[in-house]
Amino acid sequence: MPFSLRSDEPAKNRPRSGRSTGVPSPTVSKHNASIRRPIPLTIAAVIVGLQGTGLLALGVYLIESGLFGSPDSVSVAITTGLLAMAGGLALLAVAYGLIKIRVWSRSPAILWQLLTIGVAWYQLQAGLGELGIPLIVTAAITVVLLLTPSATNALERRAAGQLPEARNG
Repeated sequence: MPFSLRSDEPAKNRPRSGRSTGVPSPTVSKHNASIRRPIPLTIAAVIVGLQGTGLLALGVYLIESGLFGSPDSVSVAITTGLLAMAGGLALLAVAYGLIKIRVWSRSPAILWQLLTIGVAWYQLQAGLGELGIPLIVTAAITVVLLLTPSATNALERRAAGQLPEARNG
């Protein structure tokens, strides 16, 4: 039985409902609390997290080279670095959302992979296959992982309220 609404439980073990009726709110059983994150979703979260970390590091490098190097335009280097850092932080937030099985996190993750494929295509056109091919492969694998049935089911179950919400996150 996934919910416990028994009135014969000791009052200290029953959750407070916050409603004036005094009826306890449903509690999640130990069975539902043990549901694990699907492996494809975990791998996709790690890839997105690594992409975010890389973009954050690129932003730091661009700012450092703008301040201490000899760029054509210091303001462009710093602005580009700040944008890269913001994008990296956003990707880290998306990776955290995937780890926590948050429904909102899949769309920006897939959008980022599509943007990455566009950048990779440009790299291939410029003759930089050593950059473009790994980007395309990584992005394609991540999209496939995010769209696997197990990842989709976990995210849909979270949206339907069938998975417990994390209390600390």
